[in-house]
Amino acid sequence: MKKNFKRIIAGMTAAISIASVSTSAFAYADVSPIMISESQSVVTATETFTSGDYTYFKNETGATIIKYSGSDTAVVIPSVIDELNVTSIGASAFKGIKTITSVVIPDTVTKIGEYAFENCDGLTEIEIPKNVEAIDGYAFRYCDNLA
Repeated sequence: MKKNFKRIIAGMTAAISIASVSTSAFAYADVSPIMISESQSVVTATETFTSGDYTYFKNETGATIIKYSGSDTAVVIPSVIDELNVTSIGASAFKGIKTITSVVIPDTVTKIGEYAFENCDGLTEIEIPKNVEAIDGYAFRYCDNLA
């Protein structure tokens, strides 16, 4: 009985260790955005597309940019990607790109997602159009050179 108890405890400890490693492995993973429709009972991943330096997904009104992979220091975000109006800058889309010094956001954008430009240390200038209705939390966090 004592040996069985030790085996059970050892098995439980191993299971807990594996579960915590599995959970922490995904904590920093680069996860694709998801969309939920009221008619769906299951969350499904949204298909992403790439056009030039931008990765995006289709939203209800156009396109949401979710990643910039270019090397320009002066970035002019396009108003249209693959015949879709760019209507939002997604969460963390430009996060940590320290070489960007200026950004022009088009009039078609109405939302800037959380952490969108976080930690863009080189960013000194940004043009935000009047059409932007929402800027989510920490969108410009640690952009210390913005005036």
